[in-house]
Amino acid sequence: MNIYQRLNKTFFNSCSKIDKSWQKRKRTIDTKLIILFLMKIISGKNNHGYAYIINEIWDDCIREKIPLPQYNPVSASSMCEARIKLPDDAIKTINKDIVSVWEKDSRPITWKGHRLFAIDGSKLNVPRKLINNGYRVTQKTSRYYPYAMMSCLYDISNSIIYDIDFVNHNNERACAEKHFRYLDNDAVVILDRGYFSYYMLHQVIKNNLNAIFRIQEGNRNKGS
Repeated sequence: MNIYQRLNKTFFNSCSKIDKSWQKRKRTIDTKLIILFLMKIISGKNNHGYAYIINEIWDDCIREKIPLPQYNPVSASSMCEARIKLPDDAIKTINKDIVSVWEKDSRPITWKGHRLFAIDGSKLNVPRKLINNGYRVTQKTSRYYPYAMMSCLYDISNSIIYDIDFVNHNNERACAEKHFRYLDNDAVVILDRGYFSYYMLHQVIKNNLNAIFRIQEGNRNKGS
């Protein structure tokens, strides 16, 4: 079994494990089908509707002889309902399982003997009803929607999303500190403006890491 077959098996196993956390009985739309649907949305170049994307998935599976839960495509409304029920951490769980297998069965590319990573975060608008879940609207602005922070730890040399975090605050440093736990000793991590502080530098040293911070000096940016 080659690495791609093992990763594919890991994906199916992870999806089956997640199914047990939100399905009380076997359903037509499972975690695997929802994830494929979401990947189609993200990778699609056009803003197609749910029905178009579902039909495309069915056509692809039939062409590649991949088993489907039923002959006819599921309805857009059914996919929408199933998507809402998917656990919040499903994608993160699947990614973690796949990365774990990839680490054991491959030889990661390094830079001068070091693993090379980057950390960055982005603010996102979220539905207003999430105010009840701790997501806040920026004060002293005319913003209507509350914001969230999506933070990512990315393996630059191997083009792999190593860890993700979705939080209800805008503290990039707090997210970066959590990402540090997934890095091996002596790894190099690159961080953009706003991350540097003496506390963050202390955390880098404490975790036996190497860091490159982008620091703004006057009107110019420089690495440190």
